[in-house]
Amino acid sequence: MTDTQKIENRRWSSKRVRVEHAIGGMKFFHCLGIRFRNYIDSFRDTVICLAAGSLEGKASLLINKL
Repeated sequence: MTDTQKIENRRWSSKRVRVEHAIGGMKFFHCLGIRFRNYIDSFRDTVICLAAGSLEGKASLLINKL
Protein backbone atom coordinates (compact mmCIF):
# COMPACT_ATOMS: atom_id res chain seq x y z
CA MET A 1 0.00 0.00 0.00
CA THR A 2 1.24 3.47 -0.77
CA ASP A 3 1.54 6.19 1.86
CA THR A 4 -1.36 8.06 0.27
CA GLN A 5 -3.59 5.00 0.52
CA LYS A 6 -2.63 4.50 4.17
CA ILE A 7 -3.54 8.09 5.00
CA GLU A 8 -6.87 7.74 3.21
CA ASN A 9 -7.60 4.49 5.06
CA ARG A 10 -6.93 6.20 8.40
CA ARG A 11 -9.38 8.96 7.52
CA TRP A 12 -12.10 6.51 6.57
CA SER A 13 -11.49 4.31 9.60
CA SER A 14 -11.82 7.23 12.03
CA LYS A 15 -15.15 8.19 10.45
CA ARG A 16 -16.31 4.57 10.47
CA VAL A 17 -15.52 4.20 14.18
CA ARG A 18 -17.65 7.23 15.04
CA VAL A 19 -20.57 5.87 13.03
CA GLU A 20 -20.23 2.43 14.60
CA HIS A 21 -20.19 3.95 18.09
CA ALA A 22 -23.32 5.95 17.29
CA ILE A 23 -25.12 2.84 16.05
CA GLY A 24 -23.93 0.96 19.14
CA GLY A 25 -25.37 3.69 21.37
CA MET A 26 -28.73 3.43 19.66
CA LYS A 27 -28.70 -0.35 20.07
CA PHE A 28 -27.63 -0.10 23.73
CA PHE A 29 -30.52 2.19 24.60
CA HIS A 30 -32.97 0.11 22.50
CA CYS A 31 -34.28 3.18 20.71
CA LEU A 32 -34.35 1.52 17.30
CA GLY A 33 -36.47 -1.48 18.22
CA ILE A 34 -39.14 0.03 20.44
CA ARG A 35 -42.27 1.87 19.48
CA PHE A 36 -42.62 5.38 20.90
CA ARG A 37 -46.18 5.90 22.06
CA ASN A 38 -46.30 9.60 22.66
CA TYR A 39 -47.42 12.61 20.72
CA ILE A 40 -44.56 14.99 21.35
CA ASP A 41 -43.19 16.34 18.08
CA SER A 42 -39.63 15.27 17.32
CA PHE A 43 -39.38 13.18 20.51
CA ARG A 44 -38.15 10.12 18.64
CA ASP A 45 -35.50 12.17 16.84
CA THR A 46 -34.34 13.62 20.16
CA VAL A 47 -34.04 10.19 21.78
CA ILE A 48 -32.12 8.75 18.84
CA CYS A 49 -29.75 11.74 18.73
CA LEU A 50 -29.09 11.52 22.46
CA ALA A 51 -28.45 7.78 22.29
CA ALA A 52 -26.16 8.17 19.30
CA GLY A 53 -24.21 11.00 20.90
CA SER A 54 -24.02 9.61 24.42
CA LEU A 55 -21.09 7.32 23.74
CA GLU A 56 -19.14 10.10 22.13
CA GLY A 57 -19.70 12.39 25.10
CA LYS A 58 -21.61 14.87 22.98
CA ALA A 59 -25.10 14.45 24.37
CA SER A 60 -25.10 17.95 25.84
CA LEU A 61 -24.11 19.41 22.49
CA LEU A 62 -26.93 17.55 20.78
CA ILE A 63 -29.47 18.86 23.28
CA ASN A 64 -28.40 22.42 22.55
CA LYS A 65 -28.77 21.87 18.80
CA LEU A 66 -32.29 20.48 19.17
